[in-house]
Formats: sequence, structure tokens, C-alpha cells
Amino acid sequence: MSTVERGDAPAPAFLALELEPADLPFYRLIRAEEIFLSLVREVAGAVVERGDPVRWIVDRVEAGSLVIRVRLDPAENVKPVAMHRVAEAVADGAVRLEQAAERPPFFTDEALARARELAQFRGDDLPGIALRNGHDRAPVTDRMIENVDKVLGPDLLSIGTIEGRLESVTVHNRRAFNVYDDLTGQRIECHFGRRIEVEAIAAAVEKRVGVTGELRYRRSGELVGVRAHELEVFHDQSEIPSADDIRRMLRE
Repeated sequence: MSTVERGDAPAPAFLALELEPADLPFYRLIRAEEIFLSLVREVAGAVVERGDPVRWIVDRVEAGSLVIRVRLDPAENVKPVAMHRVAEAVADGAVRLEQAAERPPFFTDEALARARELAQFRGDDLPGIALRNGHDRAPVTDRMIENVDKVLGPDLLSIGTIEGRLESVTVHNRRAFNVYDDLTGQRIECHFGRRIEVEAIAAAVEKRVGVTGELRYRRSGELVGVRAHELEVFHDQSEIPSADDIRRMLRE
């Protein structure tokens, strides 16, 4: 996208998240936007070489495919022209990651992880995601996931259990569900193949669960995924009988 001058000041820079929803829950919409902004923030920090150089302004929400356009405003002591470099870096990086397993300029490991997370976020309720920069459009597909994995290198595997809240499941293109860690809020994608019945996972949505299987870590120590072997649903405290309930049942 070219920078258009208005006097001495460049025109505002924009990035847009384009979604093709199909009965998309509101919380999923909010989470998709959070991942998108995290990606932009990480790339912006690498472009400007300082933390949080961008202030986000939701400029427009378009009908049809849901498009959330964000204006990139510079933080204090950041030149406005830098926002165009940020927008170009994000859009160009998305295109490059769709084309080849090569690290785009300004894409840190964290930015690559957020790009991968955005691609993984697609599902039955959100079959299409793309990034827009001006008139350019960069679709986000499984190819991005594959290329990011190659760029980041081999993962470390171990057997273990994670705990958290199960909030979504998909069987579109891949069989997976997401668990959100109770303490950190981190989303952990769990692939289950044929080891666990879809019905059992669907029944566990919005409940606390324990997932046992192969835990996949980045070399930095970040947990990025699980190949699930077993699923345990934890009872809510309200479902656990109290001492009085147990004594009453014994008397009966």
C-alpha cells in the first residue's frame, strides 16, 4: 500500500481482519480480534523497535463478510509514517507465509505463533479468515500453519496432562478442540483423531476438563498443542455432594 501525503502528514494506515462467519458465537469473534491485534502488535514492535508503538482505533465494520478495519495510530514519539511500514509488514508477511516456509521480515517467533493461531482459529463456525491492507487481501489457510511450523523448527514432545475450560470443537478439515488454561487464559489446541468420540467432546463444551496425551512445546518452552489420548470432565463444585448430602443418603 502506498503512502498518500496530505501536506506534510501521511494518510492514516489501516489493517483489516476479514471473517466469513457461519453462526459464529460472539466470544469467538472477540477472540479472533484479540489474536489479530496481538499479531499486529508484535510485528509493530519489531518494525519500530519499541514496545506498544501502536494505538488501535476501530474505524469501520463492513457488512457481508464481517470486516473489522482498524486504524493504526502512532503512540507518543512514534512517527506516523511508521504505521504504514507496520501495515505493509503484516500484510506482506501473511502473503509470504502462505507461499513458502520462510520467515518474513519483522516476524518474531511470537508473531509467527500468532499467525499460526489465527490460521488454526478457523472452524465450522468460521470457515474463512483473511487480512486486508488497502486493496491487498491475504487469505489465511492451513498452508500458513504448515509453513510456520517449518520456520519455527521441530517441537519438543512429552506425555502429560493439561487442565482448563473446553470451549470449542471442530471436525472441519481437522478434528480438534480448544482448551483455555484456567490461570493464563492461553488457548491450547488439542487434536484427537479417532481416540476420543466427538460426542464426548461436544458434551464437555464449557466445562473444565483434563486432557492427557502428547504435549507439544516450542524450544522456548511454550506449550503449543496436544495430541489428545484421553479426556476427563471435572464436576462443578455445585455437582459434588456436600457432607450433609452424603449423611442424608446414608440414612436413606
